[in-house]
Amino acid sequence: MKKLLRQLDKRLMFFICLTVIPVNILAIFLSYVAIREARERIAVSYRTEFEIFMEGQLGSLETIDRWYAGLISENQQEFMGAAEVNEVASIVLANEAREALNLYGISGFFYLEEKKENGKIYMSSSSKLANPDDIQMMKTELQMKEKEAGSMGKWKITCLQERYFFLSFTTYRNYNVCIGLDFNTEAEQWLMSDHMEQCGILYSDSVNQIFLQPGKNIEMFPEDAETGNSMGKERWESVSRISNEGSRIYAELFHYGRWTATPAAYLILQFIAWLGIAILALLWILIRRQAVHPMKVLENGLQQLEQRNWAFRINERAATEDYDYIYCKFNEMAEDIQMAREQEKMLYETQLNNLKLQVNPHLLLNSLNMIYSLAQTKQYEVIQKYTMNLVEYFRYCLRENNDLVTVKAEMRFVENYLDIQKIRYPGEISSVYYMEEGIENALIPSLLIQNFVENAVKYARKSDEAIEILIYMRKEEDKLCISVNDTGEGMESDLAECLNEGKMYIDKNGDRHIGVYNCRKRLEAFYGDKTELHISSTAGEGTQVWITLPFTVSKDEMSDLC
Repeated sequence: MKKLLRQLDKRLMFFICLTVIPVNILAIFLSYVAIREARERIAVSYRTEFEIFMEGQLGSLETIDRWYAGLISENQQEFMGAAEVNEVASIVLANEAREALNLYGISGFFYLEEKKENGKIYMSSSSKLANPDDIQMMKTELQMKEKEAGSMGKWKITCLQERYFFLSFTTYRNYNVCIGLDFNTEAEQWLMSDHMEQCGILYSDSVNQIFLQPGKNIEMFPEDAETGNSMGKERWESVSRISNEGSRIYAELFHYGRWTATPAAYLILQFIAWLGIAILALLWILIRRQAVHPMKVLENGLQQLEQRNWAFRINERAATEDYDYIYCKFNEMAEDIQMAREQEKMLYETQLNNLKLQVNPHLLLNSLNMIYSLAQTKQYEVIQKYTMNLVEYFRYCLRENNDLVTVKAEMRFVENYLDIQKIRYPGEISSVYYMEEGIENALIPSLLIQNFVENAVKYARKSDEAIEILIYMRKEEDKLCISVNDTGEGMESDLAECLNEGKMYIDKNGDRHIGVYNCRKRLEAFYGDKTELHISSTAGEGTQVWITLPFTVSKDEMSDLC
């Protein structure tokens, strides 16, 4: 049995089947069904009460809208006639509004402002509204809010004298009219009833919204604010929502205490469900120790290999035979990879030597022919300079330490190479290079820049004009950026695409061109995925090469040959 439980899948299956599955599934299912039914019954009762109450409140808006439309229809001359308004007509309209509010049993007011010089303001209210002093102060506030009113004829939520009203502003030729309905007082009284405890109503006019809760201060907040945060409690639950399309007002009932109304038996079932979750947490600790931690160890090993740390090995012993086997195989794989990388690096060095053998004899033969031609024309000073350039060229290529060189040494070699080519092709090549201060001793693979300069000399020269080769080197954070550009013939897009994909280019004659391919492989061998090489070219317009590699500096001063 002990040996059987050393297997990870058997151990996990045993503990899950023994503890978590029966208890957790049964408890969660039963508690969910029971509590959902109980809470739904509570929600239905609240929803019914809310719908009855809001039919009266939002119905008042429809009633007032119908009455107001009739008032305007019967008194068009007073509201929109050409003649100036008179005090008698204004008083009559205000009295009619008071009678209508009292007749329909609505708590509200009617605000009427004459639109003429020194026009009077009339304000009548229902008997349910505040005392005359409050009405007078509301009148002053309404004069200010009238200038801020937005869309005419739409109901909006507004605070007047620390009370909230549905307000509707309308402008006519002779009057500015405002109707206000007090919904605040009635809603608070309804919420204070015993059967509506721990409830709140959210009113909205599509721009602003307020949340009413008995005994609490009311604040207005924007419509697009998160409701739960604005109300200050995340556990408020929406029970019902009622809207009035004509007035564009909607109300939503929220409840906070439906859990307290849940029967005790259902809460016990819920406790059992949470107990199952606690057991699941204990099971997770076991899984973490037996399965997750070994996986993390293996993941760390893979990350080490990804970061080119080929010497990394897993020395930790796993808790199960399965992971012991995986760790052993991982170490064997890492050993194989390390040996393969060393062999691959040796292969790249061999390819580099082969590249030198291809380049140097070819250059040597051309140079001997060049010296012979110069000797025939008795250009002895040129022969001397040319010969010394060749000496420096072969001294650099054939030195022993050929892995990494400084930027300063590589550029000295490139200048020497360009001097040779300028003698061979007088007037056909010019060169400019810039080396940012402080990067002279940065290390790069040898012959890296020279390879692209040589390509420009061999393939980019034009028959009718001189080409210019530009070399630019700078440090960017922890990277060394090198660009080699020329103004020569350029190359076709398919060739540039082939080189950027890291493929070896084979021309139509079957000849293999390995210069760029070798450079890319050497960069990958030294720096892995921390280097980039990109070529951009347009036929007839030149070629641009961008190289990015980690910035490393030689600790010791490099000699002229290094």
